[in-house]
Amino acid sequence: MVTREHMRMSKTPGSRDRLRLISPTLRSAVVGVVLLGVAATSYGAGPDVVRIRGDQAKTLLGDGTNVIVAVVDSGVDDTHPQLSGLDSLGRPRMLAEANFVTTEPANTGDDTHGHGTAVMGVIGLRDSSNVTIGTDTRFINARVLDSSNSFNTQDWVIDGAGFSVAQGADVINMSLGYFNSDTSGRSTLSMMADSIAFNRRKSIVISAGNAGNSGNVRPQGPGDAFNVISLGNVSTTNNYGRINSSSSYGPTTDGRSKPDLAAPGTNILTANAFWESGSTQNSWTGTSFAAPNTSGLIAGQIEAGRRWGYSIDPLVIKSTIQNSAARVNRRDGSAWAQSVSGLNVFTGLDRDSGTGIIDGVDLYEQYVPGDINALGPNTLIDPTGWDLSTVTNASSRSYFLGQLPQGASVTATLNWYRKVGYNDVNNNGVIDAADNFPFSGSIANLDLELVLNGGVYARSISNVNSTEHLRLSGLPAGAYTLVVRSASSVVEEYALAWDATVLTGDFTGDALRTPSDIELLLRATPGTLPTGRALFDLNDDYVVNRSPDVSGSDADFWVRSLMQTQYGDTNLDRRIDFLDLLALARNYSMAGDKTWLEGSFNGDGVVGFADLLTMARNYGFGTSNLSPADFESDWTLARATVPEPGTLLVGMAGLAMSLRRRSSTRRRPNA
Repeated sequence: MVTREHMRMSKTPGSRDRLRLISPTLRSAVVGVVLLGVAATSYGAGPDVVRIRGDQAKTLLGDGTNVIVAVVDSGVDDTHPQLSGLDSLGRPRMLAEANFVTTEPANTGDDTHGHGTAVMGVIGLRDSSNVTIGTDTRFINARVLDSSNSFNTQDWVIDGAGFSVAQGADVINMSLGYFNSDTSGRSTLSMMADSIAFNRRKSIVISAGNAGNSGNVRPQGPGDAFNVISLGNVSTTNNYGRINSSSSYGPTTDGRSKPDLAAPGTNILTANAFWESGSTQNSWTGTSFAAPNTSGLIAGQIEAGRRWGYSIDPLVIKSTIQNSAARVNRRDGSAWAQSVSGLNVFTGLDRDSGTGIIDGVDLYEQYVPGDINALGPNTLIDPTGWDLSTVTNASSRSYFLGQLPQGASVTATLNWYRKVGYNDVNNNGVIDAADNFPFSGSIANLDLELVLNGGVYARSISNVNSTEHLRLSGLPAGAYTLVVRSASSVVEEYALAWDATVLTGDFTGDALRTPSDIELLLRATPGTLPTGRALFDLNDDYVVNRSPDVSGSDADFWVRSLMQTQYGDTNLDRRIDFLDLLALARNYSMAGDKTWLEGSFNGDGVVGFADLLTMARNYGFGTSNLSPADFESDWTLARATVPEPGTLLVGMAGLAMSLRRRSSTRRRPNA
């Protein structure tokens, strides 16, 4: 038992607790090109959203009700049957539209290319077979890309972004960019984006670019801006577990870490603007579609934040979504691990993926504790949380995480603003191309330290980024404190998000959840905890209850909530299939061992006939009239010493056929 559990828990608010890159054509000093290409014809049904657990995030956070997302793009076909209509409050989903493409003045916002409609579809397509996250969002259609999916001048994009702000956008999605040898964030578009985030407090999500296989691989502007969230594209490899080789990657020319995050952007099924003469949906690839997957998730977070009374400041949004991201493999397939030199991390983010792939459930768990103020060096804070605060006069603020057990991990993300100004040159009260966005040329330098037993254990200390990030695992036991330290003499606003955890359900300390962990859980001493939580109290009810047949017990929570599977999935691969039958045969002779066994389909730690019934039920077989005597020959096989694989396959096939012969109902296995 530990006195204070450092695990992710699901809490209620308020408790304490598609790709062919279009080659740009030189048309003026600024050449625009959207970060995408031509639509494909084959598609699947929403694996991208499932991968980032966006379907679950809709329930935990929201579907974007009363949240406005601006699509600054090639237009949006608001007559598309899955984008049109009213929101849940009876208002038209499209709030406003305008065309800023001066070479095509007759267009009122219609998407003559298809890209913008596809982007909006990723955010809020309404289709029960293709779940997206922001299905109740309202949207602003700011058409800034012409019929060839390009922009002649940055003025179009600036005017479109300003229109979005004036119409009340909460999130601005810009799946566009331009090629520039300078990616230091000093272009007018990048300065504009930073100014909007800083002065108007709007979350801006931008695609990083699809130049990863070109001669100019760096993230393209305005995705190189400081205050925005720029997105890399996760490919379908290993279930969206690897960055697409075409995805642009960092660092920027001034040495900063970009992109900030990654999201699925490969083979994304979304709205087809030309649905009248074809399918309502088609598939696209590119960072253009990683961005709206993120915008949709942020829309849900903003809905939840308003409902709970939480801050929706862009710093909070960025820090929490970054800190809750999960690692993915790099473009070359290698695993990212943060590089530490002595105590120092000089580049906190991965060059390909930022802090990793977005995760809707982990974002919920990161955000739901609410703003937890820094209370001093010895005041214990929750192990997962965030804070929107300030630091000034070369001082620091401390966050005491308490005693962490051996093998624990700490992830922390710190963000602050590049303070870009705004001059309304034409004095019309609207951000437009006539205005300018001044910057002093220097950015505050904040550092992030992890202190162990009073001494600095590690620190993120880049002097060019406005993000610091630590991701450390396998820590020694001890008392830990996070410190935000400033070298600035002025007040700096920042948001810090942290997660000090042992992987929930990882009782063996190997950073994995396997049957070995639930075996330990089922060996744990049950009972009520009068003075504190126990390592095995997963559902946070101060009771260790290992009975799998009790709904809401810790064992039930482990199987259903942590692994998101059901009893019968004995190898924990989140499907019930032949491999689970093999586990039953392998372990049947071990009946009586009161631990978790891979043949224990019903989770009672005993491999017996009840497990066969559970397996049959999960396969959809009728079982009401079955008894052990019905399977006597099969029992003999199952009890025998594990045979050679070929014999085992034949034997288990016979067992399955025997079940099928006795079945009154049939359906496919869950897979």
